Amino acid sequence: MDSSLAILQQQLLQLNEDERFYKACHEARQKGTLHDFLSQQDMSALKKRKLIIEEQLPDYNKAELVDEEYFAAASRSAVHLSKHNRYTPAFWHTHVFFEIICVLTGEARHQINGESMTLRAGDFCLVSPAVPHSLYVCDDNSLVINLLLRRKTLTDVFFSIMQDDSLIAAFLRNSLYQREHSNYLLFQTSENSPFLQMILEMFQEQIRADRYSDRIISGMATVFLTKLVRDFGNSVQGKSIKGTKEAAQLLLYILNHLQNATLKDAAQQLGYSVPYCSRMVKVWTGSTFKELVLDIRFERAVRLLEETVLTIGEISTATGYENPENFMRMFKKRFGLTPTAYRCHYSTRYNHG
Repeated sequence: MDSSLAILQQQLLQLNEDERFYKACHEARQKGTLHDFLSQQDMSALKKRKLIIEEQLPDYNKAELVDEEYFAAASRSAVHLSKHNRYTPAFWHTHVFFEIICVLTGEARHQINGESMTLRAGDFCLVSPAVPHSLYVCDDNSLVINLLLRRKTLTDVFFSIMQDDSLIAAFLRNSLYQREHSNYLLFQTSENSPFLQMILEMFQEQIRADRYSDRIISGMATVFLTKLVRDFGNSVQGKSIKGTKEAAQLLLYILNHLQNATLKDAAQQLGYSVPYCSRMVKVWTGSTFKELVLDIRFERAVRLLEETVLTIGEISTATGYENPENFMRMFKKRFGLTPTAYRCHYSTRYNHG
């Protein structure tokens, strides 16, 4: 391992202030002196720090973690990495983003939808949004990094992956657009896996935080996911994806023909009649074909407005609108702002964030 990465890992292994508090709680609980310990704490200060005390867990057990807690409102980042604080009480929660639990050293206890598992060094667990789970790390020498993938930017930032026929591509597509999908994928590598170094390299780039870092990290995450599938795709664990092969083919068709996707062509691709295809799209996704295509198109439009200097006309064409006026009218109907006003508002937030 590169010396700078080794230093970073040692720094991450050092207990931070929150971890020291959680460890003290853990030790006091084991000694039966937790009440005395807590009576000496400034509870208002602990609340401001958003620290979790196990005896208050009923207040946390329905927690939903949202983008704003990890991605700044003006941030353009699609990927965020954070250390999971050791000794934090395990609490059930969901999140609106995709999460990859990366165990760099030691082990962690993971519960997800009624399943319990021990994750060890070299394990990577990809968790879908809105799936209840909890994670507990109770060891000074264990290090877990959470790699978060922002849902609203996933289709566009990881477009090359989403178009693939790999297991991760199917997992991401189904989690985004299908009613029924797998809860998680578990990749088990080794404690000396080069994938662990890739996680540290991304974390190091995040610390650097210059004007190029977000794009570099997104590229590194794409490579990470692609290599993970190439090397371990045949041995991945997880409940089988409930979505059908035909549903996956439908989503692939839309992603590959975003500018001119039609229900008629989709039905032909699947060998269905148009009425039957229309019914099945609703069953698979909960949306009509038109609604599904529009959702994906406008995810792309927002990303292009935020990340590029393409003209409104060029973005209109890229999202399947030959007439920019139609695009602008539909965009304003959906977001309450014209594309130009949206870009200006976003740019102002970003430059002053």
